Amino acid sequence: MEPFEFVGLPSRAIFGAGKIATLKDEIEALGASHAMFCCSPGRTETAEKLANTLGSLNAGICDRA
Repeated sequence: MEPFEFVGLPSRAIFGAGKIATLKDEIEALGASHAMFCCSPGRTETAEKLANTLGSLNAGICDRA
């Protein structure tokens, strides 16, 4: 067997209509002061829409994924 490393961090998925409206609350619940969006160049417009909902929590967008 080839050597490998796996890090399985606890995670949570939140899915459903209107859940974008809860994004700011979720980031704050994690104790984060800012959030950055990572996306591919073709998804920059979508990431911008999400980032714009965060106000001062928005740390920016990296569209080079």
